[in-house]
Parts: sequence; structure tokens; C-alpha cells
Amino acid sequence: MERQRLARLDATERLFTGSDAGRRANLGPLSRDERTACAGLEIGAELRAELTHATGRGLARWSAKVNAATFRPSVLRAYAEPNRIHPFIGESFASGDPGALRVMTIGINAYLSEADWANQNPEWFAGWFRDGTHRFDRTVAADAAMIARAISDCSPHFSGVAFEGNANIFHTNAVKEYVPEAAGKRSDQVGAQHFEDHAATWHAELDVMARHGVLPHVVIVFGRPFWERAWQAFHPKTKPAFKHLALHDIVTARGEGHDHASRIEVEGTAGKHSLALLGLRHPAARSTSKSTPEWLLSCSDVREVLGLSV
Repeated sequence: MERQRLARLDATERLFTGSDAGRRANLGPLSRDERTACAGLEIGAELRAELTHATGRGLARWSAKVNAATFRPSVLRAYAEPNRIHPFIGESFASGDPGALRVMTIGINAYLSEADWANQNPEWFAGWFRDGTHRFDRTVAADAAMIARAISDCSPHFSGVAFEGNANIFHTNAVKEYVPEAAGKRSDQVGAQHFEDHAATWHAELDVMARHGVLPHVVIVFGRPFWERAWQAFHPKTKPAFKHLALHDIVTARGEGHDHASRIEVEGTAGKHSLALLGLRHPAARSTSKSTPEWLLSCSDVREVLGLSV
């Protein structure tokens, strides 16, 4: 039995961390054979623990490498529906770097013109963020950096981890498929049913992060329409039935910060840590300074929850 398990580890490593690692690090879609192999060979938390106990620290490091290599395929299985976008996955999520402050950013939806609709590619979305194609992508990256660095530099709840740029970001949308421009150019065109249709994927990707030990330290929701649903996913009384993500204490800001900040103790296979759930206005809807990152970091109610000096 032990030999069979080691053979499975060996086959997984060859597939995801061997000579093909360069192609796997790109954002290209998985082939059918790779999806099948990954589904059959992925190492779960229970097996990793058992193998670690049986064979020692060397195999634990090997298993961790395999676990990191299978993170992206695990996420994409949660997105495995026609016309879905693929998220941008920063290297710290794929590698499981314990010293990285990981940030998850969530927009509302991505729309396509009529000319692009027939040729849509799920990797466009990730590419837009990687390349800073649109003002929204550049603003999200800049806002995430400002908030993450302020938190990691000054908050005792997030000590020992550092933010190094887009490599520390997992970027996605609440609506995980493209929407025609005529029906989704403005966020007020996106109704509650859109969010409900994609709630299972939203919950699954959090569970995948917990299972792989790469839960974010910061989750930033851009746009008011998805804030309540995001908050409910992290509240112990309204959370879905996660398999791997455990939620403990939650502290929500008072006063002006009430609908903009909560701190939750989350737990996955890598242990417990604090997670800051933050809400900002969509970059296209910032007619006033409120709900910008500057406002958020200056709001005394938010600073209290985040552990920043008031």
C-alpha cells in the first residue's frame, strides 16, 4: 500500500513539477489528460499527514511541493463550466510561501463586446490583470498594494508576513463568466441571480485555498453589490458548508466602517490566521473620497478592527 502511494506521488510530481513545469506555470488551460490525472492523483490533507508520519520530513517537503503544484488545477476545476473566466493566481498562492501576505481581490463582472463574444477565452480575464490592460485592473492592483502594505507593516494581527506585489494576489470576479457588454457594462445591470448562479464557485475556491493551506490574509471586495454575500460567507452563522475552511471569531467595524471592514479568524490545513474582509467602491464609482483605500485606512472604526493605531 505504501509503495502505491509513493508511486502516486511520483507520478503527480512528474506531471506538475517536472519538465513540464514551465508550461504549467503559464496560464494555459489544462488538457483533458492533465485534468484526469490531477483528479486521480491529487494528494489530500489526510494522505499528506499519513505519509509524513510514515516517512518523515523529506516526504513532507515533497508532498508540499506537489500540493502547491496542484493548487491551480484544483481552482480551475471549481471554475469548470462553459464561458467561465479564469482567475489570476499569484505565485504566493501557488507556492504556499509561509512568509507571504496573500490578498484576494473580487470585482463584480467582466463584459465583452459583441465582436469579442464569439471568440471569448477564459484566460483573457487573468491576462488583463497580469498586464494591467484596463484602468480597473491597474486600480485594483494599486489599491491592494496600499492596503496590504499598511496592514503588514503596522498591524500585530498580520505580523510576520509581507506583501510583494501582484505575486501575492488572487484576482477574480463575483460573476465568474463573461457578460455581454449590452447587459453588463454597469454593475447595476448585474442582478442577484448572477451572484446566486456563481455562489457555489465562490465558496469552492475558498475551500480549495483552505485545503491547500493558502487562505488569504486580506479579501477586498470592489463594489457594493457583492459585499453582503461576501460577508455572509465568512460569518459563522451564515457561512456555507465548507469542508476544509473553519471560521472562528469575527469582529465587525462599528460606525462608518460597519459595511467596510471585518476581521475573521480563519483556519485551513496550514493553521489559523487573521483575515481582513474589506469593502471598497468600484473604481468607476468613486465620485467622493469615501470608500477609497485612503478613506478606509484613515477611518478610525476600520483601524480599530485591523489593529492599526487609532
